[in-house]
Amino acid sequence: MSQLCQLSDVKTYLGITDSNSDAVLTTLIGNVSTAIESFCNRVFAQASYSENRNGGCGQKMFLYQGPVTAVTSVTVNGQSVPQAPDQVSYGFVWDDTTVYIRPGQGGGSGGPQEFYKGIQNVTVDYTAGYASVPPDVNQACVLWVATLYAKRSRVDKRSETLGQQQTQAYDMSAMPAAVQSMLQSYQRWGPR
Repeated sequence: MSQLCQLSDVKTYLGITDSNSDAVLTTLIGNVSTAIESFCNRVFAQASYSENRNGGCGQKMFLYQGPVTAVTSVTVNGQSVPQAPDQVSYGFVWDDTTVYIRPGQGGGSGGPQEFYKGIQNVTVDYTAGYASVPPDVNQACVLWVATLYAKRSRVDKRSETLGQQQTQAYDMSAMPAAVQSMLQSYQRWGPR
């Protein structure tokens, strides 16, 4: 689990200059960061992954983590597929979500030409994630932490009448709508 915003970010947003709330805010940052990664079904920090997958008779395979920044090895049925040395030669290539096996010009290379059908017969080792937290994810974390911090003294309050004319009501949704909107483009489907 990565920390998606810093204590200093939250304190600046809330206008807090002392350290009296640091422990509470630090706990909230950890909890909100975990909730955001769960909502988005991804880990944001850059890390190395090794996936053992079922082959499906195609030349492309969607990877579970992203964005993919490097692919170090691809193995199909125990045979290593080399990285393609150029734009037309045989080997593997990738983009930010998918690894591909290119058969190359003329198609003959002696190695796997696709992710052959099989059970757990494909292994892909790769690096994925962000070198730094995207600014909108950072802001979503700050906003959600600030919202929870403000709600700590009014947990579960739905409304309150003050005198005869004022009524206060609070947003009781688990995730603020603005936070959800900021995070929607980062949601991934499939295993994490």
